[in-house]
Amino acid sequence: MEGRSVADAIRSLRDAGLGAASRMRIFGLRGSAPGFFVARFATTEPRPSVVVAPTLKQAEDWLRALRFFLGEEEATAPLERRVHWMPPWDAEPLATVSPTEEIVAERLSTL
Repeated sequence: MEGRSVADAIRSLRDAGLGAASRMRIFGLRGSAPGFFVARFATTEPRPSVVVAPTLKQAEDWLRALRFFLGEEEATAPLERRVHWMPPWDAEPLATVSPTEEIVAERLSTL
């Protein structure tokens, strides 16, 4: 995507015929550019999308970036949000400890 505008890159992806079961990887974006690109793509192609991050910190960074670029406040009601996140369960499998009520509520509102 080097040397191309974001609008041109999104148009190329759309013209490539991305179907409902399509996945894509975009490389070479740095800083806040990945969040900006995904937010722009989500705006021009309004359909459910998933961003998977390998760590909790990276997931939280994505959440903040997407909410910022889409103009969404953290206090937005769950049913009005465009950006949701699935927090980690924070309980070991087969453990007798359950996750906190906040985590369970956030996970349910995401689903």
